[in-house]
Amino acid sequence: MKEIIKKAGKIVEENRKLRNAEGTDYNIFSLLDAERDEVGTHELMLFTILNFKTDYRVKNEFIQQLLVYFDVPKSFQKEEWKVEKEHYTSEGRIDLFLRTTGKHKKCIVIELKIDAEDQKRQLERYEEYVCTKNYEDYRIIYLTLDGREPSSQSVGNMKQNK
Repeated sequence: MKEIIKKAGKIVEENRKLRNAEGTDYNIFSLLDAERDEVGTHELMLFTILNFKTDYRVKNEFIQQLLVYFDVPKSFQKEEWKVEKEHYTSEGRIDLFLRTTGKHKKCIVIELKIDAEDQKRQLERYEEYVCTKNYEDYRIIYLTLDGREPSSQSVGNMKQNK
C-alpha cells in the first residue's frame, strides 16, 4: 500500500509540474474565480454564444459547429434553432434547451455538470419530458469539464444513451 501511495504521489507531482509549465491552471476564469461556476459562467457563456443576437448566418454557424462537434445527425444541422436556458419542466430544470422553429419538431437537451452530483434518473426524466412533447427526434448531451460520462443513476433506463 505504501508503494502505491508513493507512486501516486509522484504522478500527482509530475502532473502539477506539467500544469504549471503549460500554465493550464491559470486562465481568465480562474482569475475571476468563475471556473467552477456552472450557471453563471459555463451555462451563460454557452447560451450567449448559441443565442448571439446578430446576423442569422453568424448565429446559425455557432449552433452548426456545436452540432458537428457532438456528431448530431445532418438532419439537425439544416434546422433553425431557438435556445433557452433554465428550461423548466415539472421534473426539473434543463440547463440548455434547443428546439427547432421550423416544420420539423426536434430538440437538444444539454446538461452541464461541474461539481454537482447527478440526480436520480435526471437524464431519463429529461428524455421522458421530451417524449411527452412529441418531438420527432432529439438528442441529450451531457457536458462536463473532464469529459466523464453520466452516472448510471442519472441515465436510468433511457432509450437514447447520448
